[in-house]
Amino acid sequence: MTSGDSTTSSDAARFLLRYPLSRIGGLPEDLPVTVWDGVGDRPSSEDLTGIGFFVVPYGSTDAAVALLDRMPSLRVVQSLSAGIADLAHHIPPDVVLCNGRGVHDASTAELAVSLTLASLRGIPNLVRAQAGEEWQTGFRHELADRTVLLARTAPRRPGARVLRTGRICCLARRSWSSPFR
Repeated sequence: MTSGDSTTSSDAARFLLRYPLSRIGGLPEDLPVTVWDGVGDRPSSEDLTGIGFFVVPYGSTDAAVALLDRMPSLRVVQSLSAGIADLAHHIPPDVVLCNGRGVHDASTAELAVSLTLASLRGIPNLVRAQAGEEWQTGFRHELADRTVLLARTAPRRPGARVLRTGRICCLARRSWSSPFR
């Protein structure tokens, strides 16, 4: 816990976050926050008493569950994972549990593009060759001048029927036409 980032206010719900506001951005500077990374020293009972909104540190569900009984003002628990089964049965009935569906969409898409490019360019083989102190030359495949289809599966909503298994977000083909034809 970082005590320098903890603000106390008896009339406002406090937030228990993994990072100080200076690392998050986009939130009011005077937001009453207690910081806990899910691994270090746990917040004091005094700090936990006023917590109304708790963002569970990613990968620290077990440690977070141990704190729930010590937060009598708790109204909302935000998971950073889409799956909340390991957390759901620990949440008191008067507390709202929010999942993190969509939180990782952009980073997952970036990873998919990066791995596709790395694979086409032979990066895994080059890394293995480097470890063996070999210099591999040659031509590698590239993404340019290829047809690319980016597809995203339809998000599932509670109570909604999934009418399609996928949705095309972008279909692009790089082409060139001579202006002299």
